[in-house]
Amino acid sequence: MSALRIGVDVREWRAGTSTGIARALTGFLGWAAAHTDHELLLFGNQRTEQRISGARVSMHVMRESNRLRWDHRELPRALAASRADVFYSPYYKGPLLAPCPVVVTANDLIELHFPRGSALRRRLLPWWIRLLLRRAAHVMTLSEHSRGDLVRLLGIAAERITAFPLAVDERFLPSVPAAHIERVRRRYRLPERYALYVGRCAPHKNVAVLLRTWNTLPAAVAAACPLVLAGGDVDGFRALAAGRETGAVLPGFVPDDDLPGLYAGATLMCFPSLYEGFGLPPLEAMACGTAVIAARAASLPEVLGDAARLVDPRDEGAWAESVQELLSNRQQRATLAAAGAARARSFTPERSGSALLRCLIEAATGPEAA
Repeated sequence: MSALRIGVDVREWRAGTSTGIARALTGFLGWAAAHTDHELLLFGNQRTEQRISGARVSMHVMRESNRLRWDHRELPRALAASRADVFYSPYYKGPLLAPCPVVVTANDLIELHFPRGSALRRRLLPWWIRLLLRRAAHVMTLSEHSRGDLVRLLGIAAERITAFPLAVDERFLPSVPAAHIERVRRRYRLPERYALYVGRCAPHKNVAVLLRTWNTLPAAVAAACPLVLAGGDVDGFRALAAGRETGAVLPGFVPDDDLPGLYAGATLMCFPSLYEGFGLPPLEAMACGTAVIAARAASLPEVLGDAARLVDPRDEGAWAESVQELLSNRQQRATLAAAGAARARSFTPERSGSALLRCLIEAATGPEAA
């Protein structure tokens, strides 16, 4: 099979910030650039920070002043001019009228489970998402749980959806150098022992249950291992913590290069989210050899398996009991850490990248070529 010209929306690579989607995109494109002969055409806007390069990688920057115009007018023109064979969007959005097949990833349906905005937006959003997904040549998603959501909530035919797992970047290892851990600890003024949450401050992330947990722990336990809430929305975390004697540490946004040290230095990782399409942060923490407590909700049991302590996300008593038990029991933490590191090793860039690439090839050339 001859090499394809694969167009990719990389606007998620915003300078000065990072998301799970951005890290997943970097992982796939880095793997594809190193292990395939396909040409990668990266499409970004004026805020895009290019994160991979190579002989077969080209960056195309188009100024974005209006998102719909960029998606449905500027992007199709650029795809035609670059003679792309297939286009990949890491979200459910994609051009309605593209000159080539479009493959999209519906990472989750958080906006339908936790609707926001005006009543009109809430009514129109399911219709709009359904339209975009039905226009796509194929729909990717990150877990079987999300695949079921797409079928049940939007009526997308199951055979048009492929679930593929995200990869854990190779920088996340149980053997993160002690010097790197100490450097991260000093940079963010972290205590010697801490419990960690990494992510956004959004309602579905359920961070308030952690703050209430630390508010009810014995004072000596909470002081010996404070809660660290890592994420760019410091004001949101502060608002949640207002009036609670949690002693939470708020380091703010932590760039990707510092995340391995942040995870590896934690005594415990806590992830109480009510809904995740996949749940990359707890898997990254597991890869770094850190014991994880996570919500028994949505895709998290599917991704984390029995290598994490799973707790009902709404049972505050169970969270307090599990946190206190693991903080006081080094052997249980070590058992979970070993199981987590072993499970995380199966989420490889090759496994994830080859699954996504196979669908892109099939969309561009037909099933017999994939």
